[in-house]
Amino acid sequence: MKLPLKSLFGLADKYEREDYRFSRFSTRERTKKFFSDIEVMRKTANEILQECKAEKNLDMRKDLLPRLLNGVGPKTGQKMTEQSTLNNLITLLVADHETTSGILS
Repeated sequence: MKLPLKSLFGLADKYEREDYRFSRFSTRERTKKFFSDIEVMRKTANEILQECKAEKNLDMRKDLLPRLLNGVGPKTGQKMTEQSTLNNLITLLVADHETTSGILS
């Protein structure tokens, strides 16, 4: 699966640009792009989630996603909802980008 790096970088860099907060020019276009980037990330994360759920040997995977899907809360004893798992997956993707870019800079 090809990750939408352009959308990911667009979200991560959007508020880092100095001129963003002060520019009123093309605010509508920037807002439209922002929500478009979010939609791409949500769609991609959902595709990753659905592919992982469809795997037969999910317990054999060594990454974090099966743990998010199969883990239960210590207090409630319940699994996360699919929406919560999706949100956590997006958070992990963005956090990983920030960590990696910080290490490389």
